[in-house]
Amino acid sequence: MFSMSLRARLLRAMGLLLAVIVVVLAAAVQSVLVHGFRDLETKDAARNGERLREAYEREFDELRTSIKDYAAWDDTCTFIDDHNQEWVDSNLAMSTFGGKHWDALVVLDAAGQVVLAKGALPDAARESATDAPVPPELLKVLAANGPLARHTAIDSVVSGLLPTSQAPLMVVSLPVTNSNGEAPVRGSIVAARYLDEGQMEKLAKLTKLGVKLTPLPAKAYQGVSVAVVDGQTISASTLLTGLDGQPLTTLRATMPREVTAFGSRTVRAFAAIMLLLGIGLVALGLWAVRRIERLATTMVQGFARAAEETVAMAMQVADESHGMAAGAEQQTASLEAMSDVLRRLTSVTTQTAGHATEADGVADQAHAAALSGLGVMNQMIAAADGIKSASDETLPIVRTVDDLAFQTRILALNAAVEAARAGEAGEAFSVVAAEVRRLADHSAEAARETDSRLLSVGEQADRGAASARELNEVFGTIDNRAAQVKTAIGQVSAAALALAQAIGEAATGVAELDTVAKHNAGGAERTADASRQLLDGAEHLRAMLREVEIMVWGR
Repeated sequence: MFSMSLRARLLRAMGLLLAVIVVVLAAAVQSVLVHGFRDLETKDAARNGERLREAYEREFDELRTSIKDYAAWDDTCTFIDDHNQEWVDSNLAMSTFGGKHWDALVVLDAAGQVVLAKGALPDAARESATDAPVPPELLKVLAANGPLARHTAIDSVVSGLLPTSQAPLMVVSLPVTNSNGEAPVRGSIVAARYLDEGQMEKLAKLTKLGVKLTPLPAKAYQGVSVAVVDGQTISASTLLTGLDGQPLTTLRATMPREVTAFGSRTVRAFAAIMLLLGIGLVALGLWAVRRIERLATTMVQGFARAAEETVAMAMQVADESHGMAAGAEQQTASLEAMSDVLRRLTSVTTQTAGHATEADGVADQAHAAALSGLGVMNQMIAAADGIKSASDETLPIVRTVDDLAFQTRILALNAAVEAARAGEAGEAFSVVAAEVRRLADHSAEAARETDSRLLSVGEQADRGAASARELNEVFGTIDNRAAQVKTAIGQVSAAALALAQAIGEAATGVAELDTVAKHNAGGAERTADASRQLLDGAEHLRAMLREVEIMVWGR
């Protein structure tokens, strides 16, 4: 009777796993990659729609800019008043209509009456134009005397699309003021340009998109609407409003679905990679099954040899178990002696830790004394610096006294000269001058001696301060060494305590080993019984190896 082999089981399991992985990956690709590319395509189309909208609005800005200078001009105001044809001929020639791409230009006075209405058909090069009628739809709107024809503020701007029989008309109206742009509003100037095929081509060239006008949708929307045209094309549409602000027509841009095409290629490439990966996994599985079969064969043979060796070893274990009992008794005696030594060593280590703690206290006292000495030396240095400072401050005073004595001697000498000139009348004054000069000499001598002694005091104060600073450095070194000694003693104390704890733990371990050794003797006997059970286990192992052979090879 044959059963399914290990190879068949593994191949079936790998096939089921590969199928599950393919299903899961297909669902993931559909939900992540495909939808992700679709969202990216929609966002890209919406951005293109926004670019088309901006290009369309720039066309309105260009049309408004083309009449801005005419609207704020004194000559235009004069023309509205006197209808001067010379102004028209010199400023509104056909070349102007061609260059500014005007299809119509209308000037109205403040009452909304048409002063000038001129139509043109610009050429393709936008260099000139030919006369053409003004669109009647534009004249009709202007005749209604609405906001397009009459402005109430100097910064008013009216723009929008006007439907005509030919094509939608882009219309911009500005108020006419003087050259300084000051009130009052003198009238209105209106420029118009057809949103025709030529304008569509210009927008298409600016945006690099396919552009065209389409009817209004059944339901209005805001911003840009994106829609898939077919499998190759996608569109982005935006609503264009008329002069009344209501939607008038739809400006649509079409573009190829490049993102979707890229996404399809990516999905196909991913599927191909998954297929190759599946084939590789199957090949790897087959290789792994062969390796497992060879390994299983080697293991079964090894286990068979091990079973035979186990029988022989069981007999040896039974013989050696008796020798283990005798060795366990000797080990018990040795462990008891070791336990006694560890107890004495624990006592000595505990005393060492106590002495280290006392030394730590002495180090604290030495550290405090060093800090006190540092404080006293700092006071001495400050005092020496104060003496030096006072001596330096006194020296200028003494030198000033010396200078005063010198000046006094000069004055006394001058007084003596004057007294001699006075004759008998100045004899008394001459005596006084001589006495003043003598006193000035004594003052100068005293000032010089004081200056010398102050210099000596300053030098002694400098030497004292230098010695105090050196002694301060010595005290600082003592303080550092005391701190280092304290740290070392703390480390010795901690090490001693840790050693005591470790020795205590070792003693406990030795006691436990002693208990274990006592149990080893009984274990030796139990080992003999276990060896017999080992023989029974070897026979059971042979039966299990046979079952493994059936599982691996199916027979």
